[in-house]
Amino acid sequence: MHRRRNPAFALIAAIAAVWLSIAPLRAYENPPAPPLPTNLAAQRADMLGAIDKALAGQRLVEAKALLDRLEHAPGMDEDGRADLLRAEWLIAVGRPRDAIPLLVSTEEVDGRRCRKLSAGMIALTQLSELDQADRLAAAPAATCIADPLYWRSLARLHLARGRAPAAVSALRRALALVPESNAVAADLGVALIATGDAAEAAGLLSKLLASDPGQSEVRMNLDYANGMLGLQPARAVSDSDLGWSNRLQFAGLGAQRANHLVLAEALLGQALIERPRHDDRLWHQYVAVAGRHRKGAGL
Repeated sequence: MHRRRNPAFALIAAIAAVWLSIAPLRAYENPPAPPLPTNLAAQRADMLGAIDKALAGQRLVEAKALLDRLEHAPGMDEDGRADLLRAEWLIAVGRPRDAIPLLVSTEEVDGRRCRKLSAGMIALTQLSELDQADRLAAAPAATCIADPLYWRSLARLHLARGRAPAAVSALRRALALVPESNAVAADLGVALIATGDAAEAAGLLSKLLASDPGQSEVRMNLDYANGMLGLQPARAVSDSDLGWSNRLQFAGLGAQRANHLVLAEALLGQALIERPRHDDRLWHQYVAVAGRHRKGAGL
């Protein structure tokens, strides 16, 4: 029997999809890759380290340039580490299917096992192979218990499965290991939204935004949480028309989820007005919430 999908779960899944796709969207504003040192041994070590740092910072254009240089430099990938780095890059740019063969060929040596596992979980989650991802996640948890990347990847799998409380628990484990990580804290804010804990999510996301006001995805998730709390966003000086429309949309969807239908209709309607071009999805969201509002009012 076909089961009707829960609208609230669909909304959470939409947030998760945005979460998984935001970082690659910012990657094409990066500077060119730095010049390479002349000594071959130092060159190899520096290049692998530079690729690692570029991936960690979501500087994907820089990482791609360095990976391409590494591929064409003789003797530069003797231990196979570049396969794992390239697989992580492929996952970050939305090509998980291409990453799987590289992950399979990567040896599970010490210091690489948990990283390979985490990349595999994310790739399978992106491919909606959630049963396989669950099996992969369950086996070696004990060996990766001190690895924040494992817990963060596991949280994304939990969220894709609709297990929001488990995602929150995993991200609290990750944040305890790397309390200075704004990225993990931002993930925790999304997971808290998915559980319906808008107040804690808003508090956490507000602190992150205060430390770095340029985090547009954090701002939109904060707007969503505040919408759940019945609060309206305020336009920032730096907001473009499209950026402001997106913020209003997120706030309206948050208000709709918490059944603040009057506020949701107003926010989504304003988002439509501010949107530079027609957006079918936004229009249907507005029509849906306006219909609910009028039906509830007996009109």
